[in-house]
Amino acid sequence: MNSFLYKVAYTYYENIVNNSDNNLNFNEIAFVFPNKRSGLFFKEELKNIATKNIFIPKTFDINSLVLHSTNKVIANDIELLLTLYNAYCEIKGDGKNIEELNKFTNIGFSLIKDFDEIDKYLVDTDIFFKNIKDLQDLKKVDYLSDEQKKAVLEFFNFDTDKEINKNYFSLWRILGDLYNNYKQKLLNSGKAYYGMLYREYTDNLKNPTYNDPLLREFKRVVFVGFNFLTKSEEAIFKYFNNNKIGDFYFDYPTIYENGDYFRSTITTNYRKNLAQFKSKYPFTQETEIRFPSVDIYNASTQSGQIHIANQLISNIKESKKNDLSNNESDKNDLSNNKSKKNDLSDTVILLPNEGILTSLLEYIPIDIEHLNITMGYPLNTSILSMLMNNITSMHLNKREDKSEDGNISEISYHYKDIMSIISNQYIKQIAPQFCNEISNVILKNNFILVSESKIKEITNRYPEETIITAIFPSNDSLTIDTPKAFSKYLQGILTELISQYSEITDTIEGENEEVSDVTLQSENNDIDSNFLLQYKQYLNQLNEYIKDYITDVDLKTFCSFLDHLTANLKVQLYGEPLQGLQIMGMLESRLLDFKNIIIIGFNDENLPGINTSSTSMIPYILRKAYGIPTFEQHNAIYAYNFFRTLYRADKVSCIYNSQELISQYYYIFKFAISQIYDKFKMNRYSEKADVVTNIDNNITTDNTDSEEKDLLRIEKSGKILGILNKYQSDGTDKKTLSPSALKKYINCPLQFYFSYIVKLKESDEVSEIIDSADFGTVFHRVMELFYTEGYTDIEEAKNICEKEFLDTINATHEDSKKLYNKVILSLLNNFLESTLKYDSTRNFEFAAAEKEILFTIDKLNFKGIIDRIDIDREKKIINIIDYKTSKPQKQTKIEFQHLFSNNSAGQEVLQVLIYCKAVSESEEFCKELGIDDPENYSIRPMIYKIYDIYNDDKKGEDIREQEITITVSKNIESKMKDIFPNLGNDDDLQNLFKNEEMPDTDVTCKIEDYKTWRYKNEFEFYLGTIAKDIINNTHFEPPCKALRNCTFCPYLHLCRKESEVKTF
Repeated sequence: MNSFLYKVAYTYYENIVNNSDNNLNFNEIAFVFPNKRSGLFFKEELKNIATKNIFIPKTFDINSLVLHSTNKVIANDIELLLTLYNAYCEIKGDGKNIEELNKFTNIGFSLIKDFDEIDKYLVDTDIFFKNIKDLQDLKKVDYLSDEQKKAVLEFFNFDTDKEINKNYFSLWRILGDLYNNYKQKLLNSGKAYYGMLYREYTDNLKNPTYNDPLLREFKRVVFVGFNFLTKSEEAIFKYFNNNKIGDFYFDYPTIYENGDYFRSTITTNYRKNLAQFKSKYPFTQETEIRFPSVDIYNASTQSGQIHIANQLISNIKESKKNDLSNNESDKNDLSNNKSKKNDLSDTVILLPNEGILTSLLEYIPIDIEHLNITMGYPLNTSILSMLMNNITSMHLNKREDKSEDGNISEISYHYKDIMSIISNQYIKQIAPQFCNEISNVILKNNFILVSESKIKEITNRYPEETIITAIFPSNDSLTIDTPKAFSKYLQGILTELISQYSEITDTIEGENEEVSDVTLQSENNDIDSNFLLQYKQYLNQLNEYIKDYITDVDLKTFCSFLDHLTANLKVQLYGEPLQGLQIMGMLESRLLDFKNIIIIGFNDENLPGINTSSTSMIPYILRKAYGIPTFEQHNAIYAYNFFRTLYRADKVSCIYNSQELISQYYYIFKFAISQIYDKFKMNRYSEKADVVTNIDNNITTDNTDSEEKDLLRIEKSGKILGILNKYQSDGTDKKTLSPSALKKYINCPLQFYFSYIVKLKESDEVSEIIDSADFGTVFHRVMELFYTEGYTDIEEAKNICEKEFLDTINATHEDSKKLYNKVILSLLNNFLESTLKYDSTRNFEFAAAEKEILFTIDKLNFKGIIDRIDIDREKKIINIIDYKTSKPQKQTKIEFQHLFSNNSAGQEVLQVLIYCKAVSESEEFCKELGIDDPENYSIRPMIYKIYDIYNDDKKGEDIREQEITITVSKNIESKMKDIFPNLGNDDDLQNLFKNEEMPDTDVTCKIEDYKTWRYKNEFEFYLGTIAKDIINNTHFEPPCKALRNCTFCPYLHLCRKESEVKTF
């Protein structure tokens, strides 16, 4: 199907060139479009249609037409905000200061948008603002949305509805004066905003003596593709229509004829436009209702959505190659030939959420030759903005140490700020070696604060990395503690980044005028340059405009304002639209038609047609009364653009985030799909790159009874089996697993997969305070040294403890005197004292600490570290001891099935029992302990619950024995069946728990000797079953229960259970 722009271009070419309409030439015609991009597409369509030489006509977007006729300069967002604030301060009689300006930012931007709308819809402001003062009902705070309340609350700094009502009304009382003062200030400076120019232009058009420049320059002005007209646009249309040179073309597919509120609103609007504004060369709109093929895909992560989009693009490219070589049937379809010639120019990726652009560009296929981007990108979501925020945070969080004379002796920066800076994409790409070195230094030494001298020591080794010296200058940091100096410092960093990323000059030539061809190889750099230049331009303007505000302001307030400001700014990205894959925001696709449409982020939170909340200061009742668009009209406009874009496509692929609630997704489905498609094809996408499986057309089946099916499932491929083979006793590499691997597999097979097959590492972190793992490490180390070095005095143990503690947190002796560290040291010492006191009551000979042991479980190789081994030679007992320094679970007993479930207390026992099994099977290991007759020795598992030992000692009670007791319930078989449902009727299984008649009650027994433990055979059978499962099971998948254990899993975002855990 030919595009709407093609039809307009073809109609005009046929009438002007072939039919010679009154000798009218294309150079005497101006075409006006809703946006610039559609004008460029129109020109390309016309060039492809033309078989004779013609003049390419002049094209305008509607904003350019108004600018062309008024000769004014459009102020940027910063200029508008500061001008409005100046006007506000004059009216209120308050002095200007940056703290108030900072609070004014959000409400200021809302008022700027409101004033723009008021002017574009030609509201009679005298009556409007007079009615505001007289409208007593406005005193009811119910008229304010939550967003409006939030903006007003932030500015006026109050928190009750009564206060909100009072101050909101007081703001409205001065709104008329503010509006007039604001506009006058802009006029005095020769600046304007678009709404202001629209009003001025339409006022000029009412003057009978006014002669518009377009009347002098052109014989015809053609308006193409407009739909919902503002009052000022309607006035402009009427002017050219009344002067007999206007021509009008509206795009109105048949899908809007019948339907709900959205479509009835669209239809009413269209009929109104058509009645007023006629086409000189009418052409027939499509009467046949046609539907593209619509596929719906889901992914649980943003990267997953991009991966699907990439595959879809590859499929389109492959299909085009086949069509070019095999299909010659479309020679007469000029629009189709254009698409073929330009490869992916008929394919668009639409981004309802512009923030995904950076990730999309990072992973888009490298074989795409041309990539063209047109969208407004939020500055505060850019990588550059993140870097600026990180640098700002580093300086705001720095610590200054002073000498006795009060002078600063050393400046230190928080490690998190430095790590954020060196992790930023810009810095990593420019100075990778520096980033690696300083990261290693911080992590290796566990630096919480990194001294400026240490940073300088490292930066001096990289003198060629000018960006590093710009961020960490060698001169005294005190020189950037004022807003003026800090702004200059940021500008220096931006200058260095610009020199690294592009050769372009430090100017932006005109607003939104430059259009350049962008290839994939240079696309990222071009976008980076655009961000860098515009950010620097904003910073320059900010410095220029707030000179009067920053004399007595601190750095924190200045940085807060800068952050607040960038949150409301967008960078406009423009690419050459005539070649290659198109990437656009939803609004930028207006009036354009594509054969292939891919929408990423097809979710409620991203689609503006659903998420209609507004921070406008104009209440709904006044919007409706004065014809300013309400959220219903906003939805109808969005519905028109959305449906119109999809209508002429051949293939539409919608990719949504499956982590969203099903109710939200279903609403989007209803809004965007079900209203226009009676039947459509729907697919579910599996994150395996080459698998797409069909599901039922009914949306409700997408998430019904499919909990397990939705979860990530990894099939054991040949590569995975090869990795597992390396851990087997008969394998090639004889690699080993740890007992922790078994515990991970029991908790979640996918966690085992990510840790031991894929070997995804959890990120290294610096701990500002000693965490539980480090606490345990210090305790283990002190106990090891105490016994291996032959110490006997508790004070010696405490000295060792302080040294190990300080080494662990990379602190000095002075740091040990700080309150938190003193508390932790004291607790460690108390634990040590109580543990050694308990040891003094026992008869044992210390044998080993942190002792390594190798063993196998059903052909899987393992290596473990036993915390401590004692020997009672008199009673011939080998004690296998495991230290547990964490607070014990509130669990009165350990049951047998707990050993093989995700019960944390049961898993503690499992580990020490595994060691007992390993020791019982290794005569050589026993001989290393000095035992020549291990067959005569009992092996006793013990868990030193240090917290309990300390508690008993503190209470003056006898310290309880640290032995292990396990309960076997009377219905143990059914409980084990629940854990191992796939064992079936294995012969070995039939003999378990059958060596004697099962009692009618639970059996609880202390494990005095592992070798003679009543349930040793059962334990080893199920232990072997887990090892066999690791090797022989056909897949890895997460368990369906135990969401509590998923909460802190480092791989949660990979397995699709995140949404379940969030609602847990």
